[in-house]
This record gives sequence, structure tokens and C-alpha cells, in this order.
Amino acid sequence: MMLDAPSLTIDCPGCQHPLGLRKNLVGSALRCKKCNLRVQVAADGQVAPVADSAGPGHPPPAGPSEPQPELLEWLEDLFIKMIRGIFKFTFIHIPCEVYRTLVHWYPTLVRTFRVAILGATWLFLASAPLIWILCHEWFMNRIGGDGSTQPIWYYAHQLAWNAVFYLYTGFAIVGSGWGVFYVKRLRRKLKEKGP
Repeated sequence: MMLDAPSLTIDCPGCQHPLGLRKNLVGSALRCKKCNLRVQVAADGQVAPVADSAGPGHPPPAGPSEPQPELLEWLEDLFIKMIRGIFKFTFIHIPCEVYRTLVHWYPTLVRTFRVAILGATWLFLASAPLIWILCHEWFMNRIGGDGSTQPIWYYAHQLAWNAVFYLYTGFAIVGSGWGVFYVKRLRRKLKEKGP
């Protein structure tokens, strides 16, 4: 606390909340906005609580009836950090550590597993519609017999979907070939540039 500055900061003796006071008001009483305690600052810098001089009909101000806002903010921040911690630890930290450990101890197994996942993903993306068509036709032949009970719009609808699925499968195969060509061309350019 500095008494020679134009304004000074003191700590409330009740709640330790900092109170700002202009130097010309030293010796007068002021009220803490946080705990509602009246204090007086002496010329030597000593802070002392002052009895409330509320007259009749003016009850003394009540103390804080709610939890302190800082406590609620601290608890809210604490719970947010703990919830984030659960998700980060469970879904980011542990899988990353397991992956790093496996890469360190079993690099060939990890690479084989990655290749298998990538291959299965490519196979699904490239052929899922075609597999859907084949399974659907097989299923309809098993339950529908000759199919004479279906209305004509059903066949038009089915034919349109089949065309879309065959087209998608063709695009997927062409796109896969383009991807291989693109990667080879990119690698060739990087080799020509050098390090």
C-alpha cells in the first residue's frame, strides 16, 4: 500500500478484496462492494472496520447470502477443465500413446493394419453400390420369384438407381486410377526438384 500516490489500493479486512481509495479521502469511511463491510483508512495506512451508523428504520446491510461469484466462477472453470480432461485423455491421449507404443515396438504390424484399413476403405468406397445392387437383386429374386407382382414404376425406379450405382462404381474405378497416376507424377516432380 502506498500513501504517497494520488490513489491507493487497500485490502478489505473482511474479504481481502482490493479497494481503491483516492488519497484525499484518507480518514473517511468507505464500504467494501464485495462483503459490504465499512472500513476506515487512517493516515498511517492502517485499515480498521467501522461500526455501521444506520439510523432507526435503516437496518444494517445484510451480509452476502449467495455464494461468492469468484467461487462459482472457479467451480465452473474447474468442472469445464475436468470434463475436457476426460474427453482429451480418453479419446486423444490414450489412443495416441497406444499408437506410438505400437509403432515403436511393432512397426510392421501397425503398417499392415493401416494398409488393411485403407484397402477396406477403398474397396467399400469403390464397390459398395455395386455390392448393394447385387445383394438387392439376389434378395428380390429369393422373395419375389419371377417379379410379376411388382408395378411398372418399381422397375423404372430400380433401373434408375442401378444406373446411378453403376455410374458411381465406374467413376470410383477411374478415380482410383487417376489417383495412382497423380501420385506417381507428383513423386516424379519432387525427385526432379531435389531436396
